[in-house]
Amino acid sequence: WARFSCDETSGTSLADSVGGIGALTISGTHSLSRAMGVGRGLSMSGGGGAQRTSASVPTSTRKLAIAAWVQLTSSSGLQTIFARIGSWGSAYASISIGTTSGVLRGYVACGGASTEAKTGATTLTTGVPHLVTIEWDGDASDRLVMTLDGSIEYAGTPSTGTADLVYALTSPVWQIGTNPSGESLSGVVREVHVYDGAVLTAAQRRELY
Repeated sequence: WARFSCDETSGTSLADSVGGIGALTISGTHSLSRAMGVGRGLSMSGGGGAQRTSASVPTSTRKLAIAAWVQLTSSSGLQTIFARIGSWGSAYASISIGTTSGVLRGYVACGGASTEAKTGATTLTTGVPHLVTIEWDGDASDRLVMTLDGSIEYAGTPSTGTADLVYALTSPVWQIGTNPSGESLSGVVREVHVYDGAVLTAAQRRELY
């Protein structure tokens, strides 16, 4: 549905080569440079990020998957790799993936105070590229899955689950490397993929990896 290769050589925007979301605008201190030995990426040092407030929303209300390659330069604190923030009627709805002290952290929220964070078991190695994914399946008892380098780090049903959590009817904000709380990435991100109406199979995860 959307793909951000983050392979730009200059400027302050990240192109969406598929078009589901549209270009993101970069703010804060950053660079667009060769990264991870295989291409270019968006490099940040704990401030700013890229975002778009878009009228576009996924066509599916029940399934969404996000995959990205990330390489941390620091493992300290709370960091964001990708976030989708929006509203469900008068309620707040979000889904994001990042790290806490270098460990994978998935965050889901619906209705403001109803929030929940799930963490993995493996610490991401700084200076090493990692493939991370977060998937929401409202057709499978609101199942949340996080993976690191093709292996499942968390799979379960958060207590705040709602089948329509990932679908923002109004004012969706799509962000790479930051979130509304300013929990920005210290590292490099590239090849961010957003899948509408689907969760990833084990074979698809292996293919991305």
